Amino acid sequence: MTGFPCVVCRLSMLLLLLASIAAAGEPPHLGDELAGIDRLLAAGRGAEALVQVDALLARYGEDPLFGWQLRERRGIALLQDGQLATALPLLEETVRRRPLEPGGHRNLADALRRLGRRGRALAEYTQAVELAPLDADLRLELAQYLAEFGQWRQAEIEFRTAFSLGAGSEADRGLAVALQHQGRPAAAVVPLRRLHLEASSADTRRQLAAALQAARADSELVALLAPVDVASLDTGEFLALVQAEGRRAGEPVRSRDFVRDLAAGQPPSPVADHALVWARVGLNRIAADDWELALTATTRAVELDPANVTYRNNRLVVLQRLGHDDEASREWNEILRLEPQRKGP
Repeated sequence: MTGFPCVVCRLSMLLLLLASIAAAGEPPHLGDELAGIDRLLAAGRGAEALVQVDALLARYGEDPLFGWQLRERRGIALLQDGQLATALPLLEETVRRRPLEPGGHRNLADALRRLGRRGRALAEYTQAVELAPLDADLRLELAQYLAEFGQWRQAEIEFRTAFSLGAGSEADRGLAVALQHQGRPAAAVVPLRRLHLEASSADTRRQLAAALQAARADSELVALLAPVDVASLDTGEFLALVQAEGRRAGEPVRSRDFVRDLAAGQPPSPVADHALVWARVGLNRIAADDWELALTATTRAVELDPANVTYRNNRLVVLQRLGHDDEASREWNEILRLEPQRKGP
């Protein structure tokens, strides 16, 4: 599974460090230096923090009270700097020393994940969540990691929990993917609808339209796409729209308007170059007993894909219905040329 951004729990790191400081009650001569390191780590500036930590370790590394606090900070700085193998033993030491601190487990999990030790990483993410069950960021990161494993049902549970805790759009995006991978497009409509309402864009519209199409939610799909200018719809969206119009009761308005524009010499958008679109529009006009526009649409489909026997057969039906016998005969001869095994119209 790809595509999920990694949630960096900088706040958890900072809380871990500040808790260490408070518990130890370090003397004033270290307070300002440690606070400066903590600010760098909270900002994700691990390389800069590492320089300062190493300088302090040279002076206080053997101190029984402050040495372990500096090693904790060094582990996080190395993690942020991408020195994973060097960071790992320090992060493991932090977890051994403070097993009930969720931030330590999360940092260790991050290092293990990036080192490819997936099983241990999942165990550490799970432990972090168990220690801080109301932490939305930890829940979200666990959900994303479960999704990377393809554990879609468990990922769904964690995405739902993260959303309930305030993780917002990131949780909804992950939830929609998890539901789609389980073959549940109707359920995926719910988070995708929230995403589109929260920050409408062409991308959120396309994702919602795809889920609505898979769920056969034709009325909502038409309501979503019909008001959009056809020039703004991609081919997949427009095809989904005309297919939904064809399945639901009522006049397929967008299909009608689309073919009217062509008849008036105004192809409305690049989707006008796709034969399947015109074939589907033609079927909608046939279903509406709108034979003249059906002829325009089916003729355009044949022009774009002249070797497609199905499109030619649709056009033949329209020609016969309109009484264009000579043209219908020519169309039938072309069908026989393409598919000689046919026995009759």
